[in-house]
Amino acid sequence: MTMMLAPLVGENFSSVVDPSIFFSKKEIRDMSERYDIRERPPIGVPEKSCNTNLFFGFFF
Repeated sequence: MTMMLAPLVGENFSSVVDPSIFFSKKEIRDMSERYDIRERPPIGVPEKSCNTNLFFGFFF
């Protein structure tokens, strides 16, 4: 059996609160303008909420 570990994460990625550390300005703009809107169902249209993705985050 072969195993490979992930490379170490640099110290500059220690603060997960600030997205500008992880992403470029273009990536942040794309996330807020395109992807964020795509993942939120329209307000007042309950049947559209069945077409969105659910995201779960777990930390062990």
